[in-house]
Amino acid sequence: MIFCYFRISLTILTIPRISAHVNTLKKGLQSADLILTTGGTSMGPTDLLKPVIERYLEGTVHFGRVSIKPGKPTTFASVPFEDNLGNIIHKPIFALPGNPASALVTFYVFVVPALRKLGGYPDKFLELPKIIVQVSHSRTLLFLYSSVEYANVYDMSVAAT
Repeated sequence: MIFCYFRISLTILTIPRISAHVNTLKKGLQSADLILTTGGTSMGPTDLLKPVIERYLEGTVHFGRVSIKPGKPTTFASVPFEDNLGNIIHKPIFALPGNPASALVTFYVFVVPALRKLGGYPDKFLELPKIIVQVSHSRTLLFLYSSVEYANVYDMSVAAT
């Protein structure tokens, strides 16, 4: 079985205009099976993505915030789209945070499994491998939060070589 992905670069929106968001997303919906964006999902006055999806593209925001750090403003939505045969299909939109570290974390947590599912991977290979770690530093204090936090982990045995 061969899996293949193609990246389609639409544009970088630097001017927060609703018409620019709508036109760019419609262009993406015509040519892609899935749309992936970064930025524009927080609560600021120029963060227009969620309202555009709901009000102008008649989409459904399935979640607009997640309980992980980094990556809280991650959004997942689906937008109805008429294909060439006149069928209505729902195309997924992943709107990741604008912070590069947050975008990378949420890409691996949410988007990679979705791409693998769409690509026909077996269920056991959808998620990335998980490991259990033990904190050995005696002065480290662990606090329990209601959200999952992702942190950089370094293998000191590899760093020493």
